[in-house]
Formats: sequence, C-alpha cells, structure tokens
Amino acid sequence: MNAGKTCYNGSTVAAGGQADSRFGDQILSVLTAAGRPAPERWRGERAPVRCPLPSHGSEDRHPSAWIDVSIGCFGCSACGVRYGAKKLAEALGVPWPPPHGTYTPQPSPKQGKTDTPPDFTPAEAQRTWNLALARARDDDAVEADRPVYDYIQKRGVADAWEDCYFGIVPPNRDDRLPWQVRWWGPRGWRVVLPLYAMDGDNAGKIVAVQARHIDFPPRGNRKRLLFPKGSHIRKTAFANRRALAMLDRATDAKRVIVVEGMFDFLTAALAHDDLPVLGAPGAGQTKNVIGTWARGREVVLAPHPDDAGMKQLPYAIAAVQRMGGRAFVAHVQRREARVA
Repeated sequence: MNAGKTCYNGSTVAAGGQADSRFGDQILSVLTAAGRPAPERWRGERAPVRCPLPSHGSEDRHPSAWIDVSIGCFGCSACGVRYGAKKLAEALGVPWPPPHGTYTPQPSPKQGKTDTPPDFTPAEAQRTWNLALARARDDDAVEADRPVYDYIQKRGVADAWEDCYFGIVPPNRDDRLPWQVRWWGPRGWRVVLPLYAMDGDNAGKIVAVQARHIDFPPRGNRKRLLFPKGSHIRKTAFANRRALAMLDRATDAKRVIVVEGMFDFLTAALAHDDLPVLGAPGAGQTKNVIGTWARGREVVLAPHPDDAGMKQLPYAIAAVQRMGGRAFVAHVQRREARVA
C-alpha cells in the first residue's frame, strides 16, 4: 500500500491527497523574504526557480533550482542540495519563521506561455518522412551516410532499404524539416520510421514519426529514441505494406503479427513479408495498436521478453479479445529474423 510521501516539514501527504497549503506558504515566504520573486511557471505544485544560494556562485540565468510546495522542498541540481523551508531560511540568512506569504500556484498572466507544445501534425509527419525517405534513396548520399548503413547492417535488417522501410536525417541542419525535428541533424544521424494511425478517419495514414540515434549508447545527453515535440502516438504503429492494405480493407488476411519497437518491426516485416506486420512504438503502446482491424483475425503478439514487455502483454491480449480477435503469443528470434 502506498503510504504517501514524506514532506520536508516532517509530515506526510496521504496517497492521492493534497499537502497542507502552509508548506507552500513557508517555502515561498522564505524566497520572498530573501528578495526573490515568486515563480511564474508552474507544473502542478512544482516550479523552476533561479538558485538563491550564495554557494551557487555565478548568477543562475537558466534556472537550475526548483521548489515543490506539496512537500515544502527546495532543490538545486547544480548545488546538489535539497532543503526544507527552515533549512533554506538558514542558508539564506532569513529569520525563522519568515513573514507569512500565500501559496497561489497559478502562472503569471503576463507569462502568456504554456508548457504544452503545439501539435506535431500529420502533414508535418508526412513532410518529415518524405524528406527522410528521399535522403535514404539518394544514391549520391550513400557514402556520406555510410555510418547509418553500417548500423543497419549490424542490426541485421539491411534489406529494409530495398523495401523503403526507413529514412535518414543526416547530421546537418535542414530548414525544409518542421521546426520540431530541425535540430535532430546537428546532433547526429537518425534512422526515421513513419507511424500510421490504427483507427478512425486517418487509419492507414502517416500521423507521426519515430527517430533512433545510431550511437549506442548515445554520447552525452542524446536520447536514443525520439518523437517530435507535440506528437500523438497513441493508437499508432509501424506497418508493412500488407498491414496498410489490411487497414485499407484491401486484403482479408486472417493472421496479423504485432511486435514491439522499431527494429523488431523491421526484423519481423522482412521475415514475414506475406503477412501484415505492425510494430508498437513502445511496450506501453502495444495494447493501443489493437483496433477494429483485429475483429475476426488471429493476432500474434510478440513482445520483448523483458519486464516492460511482459507486464503489458495481458493488456494487449485483453484488447485483442475485446475487439473480437484471437490472441496468440510468440517471440522474435532476432538473428534468424523469424517469429517463432
């Protein structure tokens, strides 16, 4: 049973409950007494602030500290500290208790910004995919993109090039790309695959993309897998030609293979080009791949044999059964490129 979280003021917030507002009052009052403005950008009960500690040294132009008013906590990632309100007051030389303030976790009306990025639209996804695919089909770029092809060869899916399953974003800025992905290039090569809608009016159409960095492990703070900011990937999947025909109701295939992840999809798609193959863009998305297309079909689920894949498997099986399909479980043999 989740007993809740311990506050830095010594009390406990019950699971699902809210903290006493005085915790927020105290931490904000300390900052106010130290001559620091109240935070303007909030994510729930947490907000970034410029570090006021003398030990921080230079001015904290890009906020590296934060406060959490639900537990009365201040922290700074640069200084490596976490203080409750009283300890923060001691560090700043503020009398305890500080003058009373009021916790109002609302963004400033002058801010005019939200933390939610604009949607990455299907049109932007299609444009990204068109440019990435054109790069992969450009004979003049093969030598320049040799690290990508070596990586694909190492993963055992070199034949995916023949079937136009992947595109390439090279390591340079391309202003033709949507702004959400324009920065990918300068940080290294990306292998790009399109994601298709599984249901609704856009079923079988490209609505998002996923990119993978070819460095493994990635250098520095590069993320290995990326979705453009504002992407909506729920009920999307990688799909081979047979699967797209199925979504377009152009085939009556009785068996469909559903795998997890970009390279398991490429492996299964190459090994089973006679069957519809779908790939969830992550373990938690496998159940969302199952749509009305599963009705009356045998759905072979082949998740990763790790904790995340096994944890999501029962939900995927239930989704198939709920849609009127029959669920079977298999696994991907990566070297042999077969679903057993």
